[in-house]
Amino acid sequence: MVDQNSSETNSTPQTAAPVNGGSSSSVQTLLGKGKGGDKPKSDKGDSKNKSSKKENNSGNKDNIEKLNQTISQLQIDTTRLSANIGVLTADTGNLHLQVRQQMKMLAALKKENQTLTQELQVSKSKESVFTVFATPYGCTILIVLIIALTIVALKKGFSISKGDANISVGDKK
Repeated sequence: MVDQNSSETNSTPQTAAPVNGGSSSSVQTLLGKGKGGDKPKSDKGDSKNKSSKKENNSGNKDNIEKLNQTISQLQIDTTRLSANIGVLTADTGNLHLQVRQQMKMLAALKKENQTLTQELQVSKSKESVFTVFATPYGCTILIVLIIALTIVALKKGFSISKGDANISVGDKK
């Protein structure tokens, strides 16, 4: 993975290692050596080389200090992020557990819903006006109604006639 901030934190130029024992001019420049290697060409070049070595050494020290600070900051960030990963992993496990529990509850509620729906359908199919009379209270009500109608009919009187035959009970009309 490439860090987008790497160009900001790393200020030293990175060069490839020399291939097949060849020399790299950028590495020699960083180390303060010219193309001639360790041998100075003259006394003037020697004083220039010493001053450029001091400048390069101080620049290298600054770069090393910056890199060390960056490394220590990255180590702190890594430790903090590792702790965050642990917390997030625990939270994820808890959420998975809660999801499983919710799924079990949902399945139980669906079963209960199906059972109640079936009971409702059975109750609706058995529902009728005449089913009331099948209960003991319904039979009692039916008997009371028959007795009441008989008493009213006897008191008022009634007659049934068919052809020449005539049956009358109570008062004649």
